[in-house]
Amino acid sequence: MPEIIKILMNYQQKNVQYQVMLYQDALLNQLLKNFQGCREMLQLLYRQNQKKQQHIYKHILIMIIKLIGYLNYATDIY
Repeated sequence: MPEIIKILMNYQQKNVQYQVMLYQDALLNQLLKNFQGCREMLQLLYRQNQKKQQHIYKHILIMIIKLIGYLNYATDIY
């Protein structure tokens, strides 16, 4: 019976590790999307006039703040 418990605990530990890996992957994908979003906004910035630039700056700042939040949250997980 103790052998079964060891097997189940090992399985549970591996399952948790797998779930953490999936979560890390999802978090990294979200970070990548945000970085790509920042890049696209910067490209738009060069194409727009002065009036629209302030609006784009605001969105870039929001994305950077979100990135910092994701990074802080990701480091809290570990």
